[in-house]
Formats: sequence, C-alpha cells, structure tokens
Amino acid sequence: MLLSEADKLFKHSRKKKIAFDTPDFLEKLTEYRLLFPTGLLPSGKPARNNINELKKKMTAFFIDNPQYDWDLVLDATTFYIEHYRKQNFNFMRNSGYFINKAGESELAANCEMILEGADVSTIKKSMYNSY
Repeated sequence: MLLSEADKLFKHSRKKKIAFDTPDFLEKLTEYRLLFPTGLLPSGKPARNNINELKKKMTAFFIDNPQYDWDLVLDATTFYIEHYRKQNFNFMRNSGYFINKAGESELAANCEMILEGADVSTIKKSMYNSY
C-alpha cells in the first residue's frame, strides 16, 4: 500500500512536467533565452544556457511557483538584465543560474519585486531601444 501511494506521487509529478512540454512553452522559453546577451559574461560563463537545460529549470520553477506567469517572468527578466546592462553585465547570472542556483531563485525575487510595485515600463522601453 505504501509503494502504491508513493507511485501515485511520482506519477502526479511526471504529469505536471509533461504539461510544460508544449510549443507555446518552448516559444516563451526561447523568448526568455533571447533576452540575455550573446557571448560570454565578464565572469567567463556563457550568458545563454542551452534550451534543454533551461527547459528543466523553468519547468521546475513554474511547478514551485504556480503564482507566476510568463508575462511576469519576462518582465522580471527584462528588469534584471537592464539593471546589469548599466554595469556592463558585471556579476550578472547567466540564463540558467538566474532561474535557480543552489536552491536560490533570482527570478522569483525579481518577480516579487515587480508584484510589490517595481516599475518595469521604462526599463523595457530603454532595453528594446538599445538593440
């Protein structure tokens, strides 16, 4: 009986992860990835992780944080990147570590900042005008 209950828990978890493997999810994930600059950060790490690594991290992020949606995630990411653009990307995390590094999520923190009233409208305009 105990094994049966444990199996149900794992099946439920697998179903949630499969639901994220949709064309819309991959399109938004690609949009997220492209927000990050190309090439290496001053730390020597690539700014953009590969899409498969990001898919795993973002799936786990949305499972752990169902209160957030893609619009908020993209705004929070834009807010974060623009802050570091002004500093030539010094000390900025790459696209994967921004989602989660050692159990800490800068993405979740930035989502909360926006929900608490941080203004991203001017940052979004200046970021898109800089390309």
